[in-house]
Amino acid sequence: MSEINLLRDKQSNVVKKEKAVKLVRTVAIITAIITATLAVGLFFLNIDPTLSNIKNQEVLLTNQLLQEKTPLTNHLLIVDRLMHSQSIINNRQHFENAIDATSALLPQDITVDTVAFSKEGMNLTVSSSSLASLGSLLDGLSQSVAQKKLLKTLTIDGVVADEKTGRYFLSVHGKLL
Repeated sequence: MSEINLLRDKQSNVVKKEKAVKLVRTVAIITAIITATLAVGLFFLNIDPTLSNIKNQEVLLTNQLLQEKTPLTNHLLIVDRLMHSQSIINNRQHFENAIDATSALLPQDITVDTVAFSKEGMNLTVSSSSLASLGSLLDGLSQSVAQKKLLKTLTIDGVVADEKTGRYFLSVHGKLL
């Protein structure tokens, strides 16, 4: 008679069932973690404390205050505007020296057509009936670059002659010191 070992098959089935239980538990834990993460993420996405939202609320409140003409409202509005104007004045670039230095370089017969000052530099368009005057201005601007008085760089954007009016136009830009 031969012996049949049935115990081994039972252990094999138990091991398979234990592996299946472990797999189901692992999947359940991972699913729970993903669900919790998504829930927290959606919660934070629904909260909207963005800067634009706050600014919109500030504009709405300012408009409401403007519509109500009480003395306290007027006082608060004036104080708010004074505080903002002071910050603008403090952050403003001062171009007085650049304007004075540029105007000192201009010969008498040159007309300034456009002038623009910015953080990046200066744009200047002038016109004259004399090329010598435009040359004198270019010499002065070039010397200010060489002596490092007004400009770091100087670039000629164009020189144009208008035959009808007999005027010459010069356009330059440069970086301020």
